[in-house]
Amino acid sequence: MNPWPIPPSGMPMMPGMPPIPGMPPMPGMPPIPGMGMPPGMPPVPGMMPQQKEPEWIAHTKPDGKVYYYNRVTQQSTWEKPEELKTPLERALSACPWKEYKTEDGRKYYSNTVTRETVWKVPAEYQAIIDRFEVIMPPTPADPAPLVPVSSNVVVIPVNFDSREEAEKAFKQMLEEADIGLDWTWEQTMRKVINNPMYRCLKTLTERKQAFQSYVEDKKNSIKQAAEEKLAYERDSFAVLLGSLGADLTITLRYKKMAEVFAEDPVFLSIEPERRMELFEEFMTEFRKKDADEKRALRKENVERFKHILKTTTTITATTTWQEAQQLWASHPDFLPPSPNSVNPLHSMEAIDILVTFEDHMKHLEAAFFEEFDAKRKAEKRRERQLRDEFRSLLDRLVEEGIIHVHSKWKEIYPYVAEESCYNEMLGQPGSNPLELFWDVLVGLEDRYLSVRKDALEAVRASGIDITVQTSFSEFETLFKNFNRGRYDQNTLKQIFDELMHRAIARSKDDEKRKERRTRKRLDAFKSLLKHLSPRLTSVATWEKVKPLVKGTDEYGDLEEAQRVYVFDRFLKKLKAREQADESSSSEESGDDGEKSRKRKSSGRERDLRRDDKKRRTAEDERDSRRDERDIRKDDRRDGSRRDERDIRRDDRDVRETREVRDIPRDIPREVPREERRPSLGELEEGEL
Repeated sequence: MNPWPIPPSGMPMMPGMPPIPGMPPMPGMPPIPGMGMPPGMPPVPGMMPQQKEPEWIAHTKPDGKVYYYNRVTQQSTWEKPEELKTPLERALSACPWKEYKTEDGRKYYSNTVTRETVWKVPAEYQAIIDRFEVIMPPTPADPAPLVPVSSNVVVIPVNFDSREEAEKAFKQMLEEADIGLDWTWEQTMRKVINNPMYRCLKTLTERKQAFQSYVEDKKNSIKQAAEEKLAYERDSFAVLLGSLGADLTITLRYKKMAEVFAEDPVFLSIEPERRMELFEEFMTEFRKKDADEKRALRKENVERFKHILKTTTTITATTTWQEAQQLWASHPDFLPPSPNSVNPLHSMEAIDILVTFEDHMKHLEAAFFEEFDAKRKAEKRRERQLRDEFRSLLDRLVEEGIIHVHSKWKEIYPYVAEESCYNEMLGQPGSNPLELFWDVLVGLEDRYLSVRKDALEAVRASGIDITVQTSFSEFETLFKNFNRGRYDQNTLKQIFDELMHRAIARSKDDEKRKERRTRKRLDAFKSLLKHLSPRLTSVATWEKVKPLVKGTDEYGDLEEAQRVYVFDRFLKKLKAREQADESSSSEESGDDGEKSRKRKSSGRERDLRRDDKKRRTAEDERDSRRDERDIRKDDRRDGSRRDERDIRRDDRDVRETREVRDIPRDIPREVPREERRPSLGELEEGEL
C-alpha cells in the first residue's frame, strides 16, 4: 500500500508537503523529475497539433490562499504572474504604493520607495483606479442589472453652471433610481452608469462624494421624520395625561391610565410599546419636577427660618431648644399672614427645623468663641506688654545701680510700687513682678560670678591681700590692670563690699584670737607669781621679783607694761587678803572663850579659804587648758578660711552667693576704736 496517497485530480499541494508525482510543486519547491516530455524528445509522429494551453495555472489551498504553478518551468509562486494580471493590476504593480490588509481586514497602503505608511488611499493610487473604473465593464455577479449600451447611442455631455447644481442633479438621479441606504458605490455605479446625469460630475471622486452626501442626507431626513413623529406623539401623550387633573399624581400607574383612555383615539393611535415608553418618560419627568418643586419649597422655608433665627436677637449661644421654640413662635414672620391662611413654615418637617437650629447655634457658638479668643488674645497681648514694661523698669533700676546682685525685694519695692505697669500686673496670670525681679537677679548673679571670678584672679595674681584699710579705688585699679575688658562698676562695687566684709570678719577674728592669747599669757604669768617660792608678800617690789621670773617663758611672752600690770594687780589683791587676815586676828584677842571659839572658827575659815584657793587654782588650770584648745581650734579655722581652695569652692557654690545677697550694704570700712581689743586696765580678775 502506497503511504503517500495521491490526492484527487486538480487538488493542489499544500505548502510544506513533499512533492507527489503528477502534482505541481508548491512555491519554493524544486521541479519534480519525470514530469512532462523528456527533454529533447521529438513529438510523436502522426500526433495532431493541439490548442496551446496556458503556462500558469491557479490553485487554491483549503484555507482559501491562492498560489500559481507554471506548467513549462514547473515553478510555483505565491505572487500572481504578469501573464495573469489584469491591466489595472499591471498599472498598480508599477505604482510605488502597495495595498495591504491587517489581521482584522482593514486596508492600509505602504510606499516601497519612501517607506511611508498611510490608512487613506493615496492620490496616485486612487488616480490609477479611477482611470480604469471608467472603462471597466460591469461584473455579471453584481446584483445591479446590466444595461447594454448600443453602439448607435450618442452620449450628449451634460453641463451645469456650478458644481452645486451638478451635485444636486446627481443626487436627484440617485433619488429617482431609488438607491438604498445600504447600497455600495459599486452597486450604485452599475445601475446609473448609463444615465446621462452620471457624467454631470466630472471625476469619480466627486461622484463618490456626492453619493456619500446623498446617503447622509437621506439618513438625516429619515431620522428627522422619526424625531418629528416621536415629538408629536410625546406632546399628544403629555396633553392626554395632563387632562387627568388632580388624578395625575406621582403614584399613578400605567394600568390605571390605560383604563381611563382605553377609548381615546389619540391613545389608540400610538403603538402599545410606545405608549408605555412615553408614560415612563412623562412620569419620570413629572416626578423629577415634583421633587424639584418640593426641594425648592424646602430650601425657601429653611432660608426664611434662618432669617427668623438671625433676627431674633434674644437667641444666643446659651439658649436651649425649649427656650428657642418659644422665642421664634412669636416672631411676625412665623405667624400666619391672616387668620384663615397657613404659613408655609408650619409645613416644615421637624428634622429641618432642628437641623437649621443646630446650624444656627453652631454659628453663634463659633462667633462666641471667636470673640472670646480675640478678647483672650488681647488680654494676653496686654499682659505681655505689662511684663515687658516692668522688665524695662527693672533694667532701668539696674542701670541706675538701685538693683544689684544683693538686692532684696523689700528694698526695691518703694521704687516700683507707684508704677502703673506694676499695679496692673498684680493678679494677672503668668510671671508676677517678684518672679521677674528674681529673673533679673539671676542675670545679675551670672554677671556677678563672672566678674567676681576675674576679681579673685586679679587679687591672687597681684599677691595683695584685701584688708580693712583697702579702698575701692585701689581695688578698681587692681582689677583694671588685670582685666582690660568692659565691666560694670556697680557689680565691681558689690564684689568689693563682699571682700571687705570678709576682711572685716577676718580682722575681728584676729583681734579676738589675739585677746584670748593675751589673756592666756596674763593668766600664765599671774599663776607664775602665785607659785613662786618663797611666796610673795605685800611688801615685795617688782625690782626684787623681776630677777626671779626673768628667765621663764611666761615672762618672755609679755611686754614690760603687761608684766608690771599683772604684778601690780596681783600685789594689790595680796595686800587686801593680808589686811583681811589681820582684822580677823585682832578680833580673836578679846575673850579667851571667845578666842577659843573664834580660833575654831578661824580654823574653819582657813580651811574654807584653802579649799577655795584649791578650787580657784583648779579653775585657772581648767581655763588655761580650755584657752589652749580654743587657740588651736581658731588656728585651724583661720587656716581653712585662708585656703584658696575654699575660695574657689565658694565661687561654685550658688547658696553661698544667695547668702551674700543678704549682706547689709552699709558695711563699715574700719573697725571703730571702741570695738577693738580692750586695754589691760579694763580687764577684770576673772578675765585674766
